This record gives sequence, C-alpha cells and structure tokens, in this order.
Amino acid sequence: MEEIKQEEKIVEEIDSMSLPPERMSFKNKLIFLALLGVLIGFVIKTEAAKRVTIGFEDYKLSSPQETFDINQLEKDLLKEKEALDQQRALEAGSVQGANPGDTGSAQDAACQEGESCQP
Repeated sequence: MEEIKQEEKIVEEIDSMSLPPERMSFKNKLIFLALLGVLIGFVIKTEAAKRVTIGFEDYKLSSPQETFDINQLEKDLLKEKEALDQQRALEAGSVQGANPGDTGSAQDAACQEGESCQP
C-alpha cells in the first residue's frame, strides 16, 4: 500500500514538472498576426515591384517585337483588292465571251427590252 502511495506521489511530481505551455493571450495573437501581415505584405510588394511595371514607367519597357504598321496593312489590302477585282473582271470577261449573245450586263439587258441604248 505504501508503495502505491509512493508511486502516486512520483506520478504527481512528474505531472507537476511538465506544465502545459501557456496559451497566447488574445492581445498577443493580434500583435503576432499584425506583424506577420506586415512582413508578408512587404515581401509581396518588393517581389511585385521587381516584376510588374504599370503606369509612369511604361516608357522603360521595350517595345514588342511584333509591331503592326496600319498604313502598310491598308496599302497591302488595297493591292490585294485591286488584284482580286482584276481577276474577277477577267473571269467575268471570259464568261461573257463564252455566250456571244449574252453579255450579262444590265445595259445590254435594257437595250434588248427596247429602251434607249447608249454605247
């Protein structure tokens, strides 16, 4: 019986030696959270400043390699349009030449109906 009491005392002493860690108070948690937020914000800001450029420093950026000259594009499109119109005119001429009686123009149709024909 005495041995059991001695063992219980030893167990109590061991339990009393290993105190649970004190919990942080609410005030300390808020301070810790604020400091952590400031630190993370500072890190994010410095990394973003290295990589992101917006606004007044735009002139420092290199121009993109693929720039477009709108005037040149317009000239190219007009040339393509003229070539396509010429090709269509040639095709229309060859189609009209295939049927000698039918020229296919609106003026010829008006002449055939008896209206005034002007060359």
